[in-house]
Amino acid sequence: MTEHFEWLKPQPLWQEDGLDYRQPEFFQPHLFGYNSDAFVDEFMAAAQAGNGALAGSLVPPNEDGAPLKLFQPIHGSFYVVSGSLCCIEPGFPQRQVSLPDGESTFFVLRKVIGGAEYGWAAASVTAAGWQPVGNGGKALLDGEERLPLYQTAPRDGRTLLFGYIPASSKDTYNVGPAVLAQLTGDPESSFTDPRADELQSRFIDQVTVLVGMPTTRPVGGTTSQVRRDMSVFTLLDLWELFNRPDVLPDVAIALRDNPNASFSGEKAAQKTALMNFLKGAQWTASRTLASAIGQVANKQAQLDESESDPGALGFGNSYRLDAVLFSGPTLRSRFEAALSSATRPPLELPKIEPGGAATYIVRCVYERPQCDPVQWVISRPSEVFRFAAFFDKDAPARQIKIPLPTNVSLSDMRKFKKGVTFMISEPMQRKINMLPADTSKVITDPGQIGPELTGGFAFICSFSIEIIFIVAFFLLLMFVIILNFVFWWILFFRICLPVPKKILAGLSGS
Repeated sequence: MTEHFEWLKPQPLWQEDGLDYRQPEFFQPHLFGYNSDAFVDEFMAAAQAGNGALAGSLVPPNEDGAPLKLFQPIHGSFYVVSGSLCCIEPGFPQRQVSLPDGESTFFVLRKVIGGAEYGWAAASVTAAGWQPVGNGGKALLDGEERLPLYQTAPRDGRTLLFGYIPASSKDTYNVGPAVLAQLTGDPESSFTDPRADELQSRFIDQVTVLVGMPTTRPVGGTTSQVRRDMSVFTLLDLWELFNRPDVLPDVAIALRDNPNASFSGEKAAQKTALMNFLKGAQWTASRTLASAIGQVANKQAQLDESESDPGALGFGNSYRLDAVLFSGPTLRSRFEAALSSATRPPLELPKIEPGGAATYIVRCVYERPQCDPVQWVISRPSEVFRFAAFFDKDAPARQIKIPLPTNVSLSDMRKFKKGVTFMISEPMQRKINMLPADTSKVITDPGQIGPELTGGFAFICSFSIEIIFIVAFFLLLMFVIILNFVFWWILFFRICLPVPKKILAGLSGS
């Protein structure tokens, strides 16, 4: 006689009259939510208590039929999936898992994309990432991540299986343009090359910021020297981007060694067009962009040394950028056209996307490896859910109470232990010494910053964490009030309630 097994909803939730046997939700695992770090103990106690205690922790469905929203542990929220493994016979007797035969139970997290299920495959089997699951989800991927199910015994002796649903993960996976187009439904051509975006952020946007720098703030030298040094290091960033193996290393070598060199192979014409643009574009009035990049590239090793001085390496005012004389969009378009699609880096995406539109389900699995072929009893999908963002407006607030020091007189503060130590290097101490005694004047008059003197000392300074916290708290309040002129948020930021002195004294003494 062939045996048949099925995953059913947790047995403590079954109705005694059996009227729920014909409901679809009877044949699927259920989700339970808790707002306590002791959620495992609470679940097991409710399961063993009976009398419907477990039903009070069920995650209620949304009235509009939208996916459930599962909050983060930082919100104080924890979620459990649970089900009963039963034989399909009258009375649904419990199926005992034979551990000596290698049988096991676990559950899998599935991502729902376009109505299809995707399972998380481990990197040891294939490229880590979400892979499509066949057979309408009633199958397992090779190397699919298995999340543990644990056992507890309710009052009637039946075994109840449950597992913790992870609401976040540090795992990531790489997605190329084709897979990204499949996941999003957008055409592959609609995605920009991340290398072009990096050029924009590392160089083109930085040049705009550099030109917009104030001209009346000499820090560690004259304004001309600071702007020159920043111009040189911005050029070095550009050349190091070109020189990456996945970008344009042959163009980088040509810029350093021979700007008139010819290119061959893939995208040769586009690389030539890029080089011609660099040789014709002006970095400054007396120096082309190609010339400036080439000179900086030849001094890369010296510039990468600690505390390197571009002026001492021969970089004069002809490298100082005072105005943008080249077209940023043209540079980007020439750069992007010369890139090889074969070396295009994939996007790195998080395994779990809190706050996004991605939806998920879980399935419980019973594995029987002694069968030939291996038999899996895979449950029906749970309710569809998504994960809330870290700063979700609907999220519950985990209560965090931080008592500030209560004794703040001079006689008491002098007794605070100096338990926080900073090791201040000699170069950092020189920077600190540039500040005047009255640091408030720096805001209105940057000229109050003094020169950077050599021959200082390194220091090991110890501080009191209690006083550091007081300073940080006052700075917090100060910036909140200042930013209130922008956001007008002060009414929503804090609620202050008076506390009787006797209670406060009791808290401080506990």
